[in-house]
Amino acid sequence: MANQDLLVTGILKGGGQESRDLAEIIRTTNWNHELDWISDMFIEHSCKQTIAIGDATYLNVLVKNYQSNNQVVLIDYETATHGYRGIDIGGHFNERMYGWGNSTSSLTGYASAGVDEQQSFCTSYRQEMQALGQETTSNDTLSHLLLESQVGRLYQILFSVCMSFQSGVPEGLSQMAGLMAGLTHMMETYQGLKQRFLEDRPPC
Repeated sequence: MANQDLLVTGILKGGGQESRDLAEIIRTTNWNHELDWISDMFIEHSCKQTIAIGDATYLNVLVKNYQSNNQVVLIDYETATHGYRGIDIGGHFNERMYGWGNSTSSLTGYASAGVDEQQSFCTSYRQEMQALGQETTSNDTLSHLLLESQVGRLYQILFSVCMSFQSGVPEGLSQMAGLMAGLTHMMETYQGLKQRFLEDRPPC
């Protein structure tokens, strides 16, 4: 992420409440600390690595509206890498809340996937592993997949916001109230998810 003071100054040029809310989050977040912490969580909880698309938005996960042997199609492999599977799973749970192609609002109005849906998804994920003949271990249980997805959700939010400001304030951001509100919503979601994560798993 670019210099925080410069980012805050650039964001505040918008002058609206969305600018002030986002600028406050950028100013008060210790980005290096947060990224280091969530990176450690992948290791501490023995999260599994695989080939990941890295951008599991609803724009990149297409479901055919007719029967097919390949019902789901992934597109846009720009960020594909060997990484933690929890980022894709958790990112999938996050991304229904956002519509980045909408010029007026980045919020879709949909909530993130609930507990039942997360469990159903991870159960199907595990079944697909078995159908493909992949060996499953103690790290492939439903509870561990859900844990990995929680770590992945946190990372995906941080990564998305940091990438938005990788080269400074995007041109015209001060006029994009919807985008600023979306980024602010992501970080507020991050704070809530992290608090619950720590409450469920107090440090040793």
